[in-house]
Amino acid sequence: SSLTPGNKYMSSGLELLRSRGAETVVFAHEAKSFSASVCRGANATAFSLGMRVAGYYEYEPGKTNFADLVYQIKALDADVYVGCGHLNDVTYLIGNANVLNVNPSALLVTHASDQRIIQNVGIQNSHGLLSPTQWDKSLDVQDDDGFFGSAEDFFDMYQARFGAPPAYQAAYSAAMGYSLQKA
Repeated sequence: SSLTPGNKYMSSGLELLRSRGAETVVFAHEAKSFSASVCRGANATAFSLGMRVAGYYEYEPGKTNFADLVYQIKALDADVYVGCGHLNDVTYLIGNANVLNVNPSALLVTHASDQRIIQNVGIQNSHGLLSPTQWDKSLDVQDDDGFFGSAEDFFDMYQARFGAPPAYQAAYSAAMGYSLQKA
C-alpha cells in the first residue's frame, strides 16, 4: 500500500514541530481503533524525538462537549496538542479549545486539511492548526504514460467529471486501478 499507516500519520508533523522548538505534547483520541493507532504512533514518535508527553487522553465515540477534556489539557500547558479522531469530534475539540482560550503553539489533528473543519471552526481560529494529508493536487507526481498526467491533471479531470474535488481515497483508488491495469 502506498498510503501511510495510521501509526505514522503524525510523524512528519511532530518532526517539524520538534525541529522548531516544541518540547511538550498532549494527546487525545477517540476510543476507536484507527484513532487510537494514530495517537499511539504519534506518542511513540514524540518519545523518540525526545519530547515530553504531558498527557494522554481517550474519549468515547460521539462525544460533542470537550470542555472537561480541554480544561485538563489546558492545565498542562503543552507546546503541541495532538487530536486523533474523525471529522465531527475533531471539529468539537478544536471549537472547545478556541472557546476556552487554549492556545498551544500548534494543534496537530486528523482531518484539519478537510475544508469543512476550517468552515466549522472559522478561519480566525485556525492559527497553528496542522494536519497530515495523504494526497494533494500540488504533489510532484506523474504517471509514465500520460494516462492521468500530473496530480493536478488528475484533480482537474476528477472535478470536471464528478463536480467535486477528489478525496485522497479517490486518488489512491484510481492509482491502484491504474497499477493493476498496468500489471
